[in-house]
Amino acid sequence: MIENIYKTKYLEIISIEYRKKLGKIFFDIRIYKKFTKLELSGISRILFEKLSNLKYTRAFLTYYLPGMQIGAGPWATAHFNPGLRPIEILDFMLEFNPPNFN
Repeated sequence: MIENIYKTKYLEIISIEYRKKLGKIFFDIRIYKKFTKLELSGISRILFEKLSNLKYTRAFLTYYLPGMQIGAGPWATAHFNPGLRPIEILDFMLEFNPPNFN
């Protein structure tokens, strides 16, 4: 697993894990605002293309808001299997893994 790879004003890639046996790459991403599904779709495509080195056709991206514990349930997900599936916003996770925008 690779950690703390990339950071901008709007997001930070917390970790990337390559699983060769599954032929899949996993991303944990901290985002600093609630993006729309369309915005997350564009972000997901860019990150996948730049960071997968195009060696993988399948990917799972999890998006966490500020203060949400990584691994305890993301706010949003994106899947490439092999193309990008619809972005899922998991607002119900905010009850179990609350964000902190302070």
